[in-house]
Amino acid sequence: MQLHQIRYFLALCEEYNFTRAARRSGVSQPSLTNAISALEEELGGALFQRRPLVLTTLGRAVQPYFKQIAESADHVQAVARALTDVAPCTPQYEDPHAPVGRAAVDCFTDHKRKARAVRERSRAKDAFEG
Repeated sequence: MQLHQIRYFLALCEEYNFTRAARRSGVSQPSLTNAISALEEELGGALFQRRPLVLTTLGRAVQPYFKQIAESADHVQAVARALTDVAPCTPQYEDPHAPVGRAAVDCFTDHKRKARAVRERSRAKDAFEG
């Protein structure tokens, strides 16, 4: 199973309409339908009853797990983005002969501050979800 299939499933759970879920997901309706069908085949059963469109027992059972997977993936992306958005430390001193030791301490302090901010955001998100 792939993350995009899980996201399509969750969009369909909220929209209860293949066309709207596809539009919301930024894909064509046939692409969304094919992804859901592949997911159903992999799981061994229907996730939705088609007419009217409602979750099956299997769909209701997997929905909370799929939500957790999507939220965890979003969290990983946010942490990775926060860590990779940290620009390399290149202290700018007017004096080109400024001591290297001072530059290293400034870089370390800057990275330490940014890492602390990432940890605090992560803890705040965990506390909010917990």
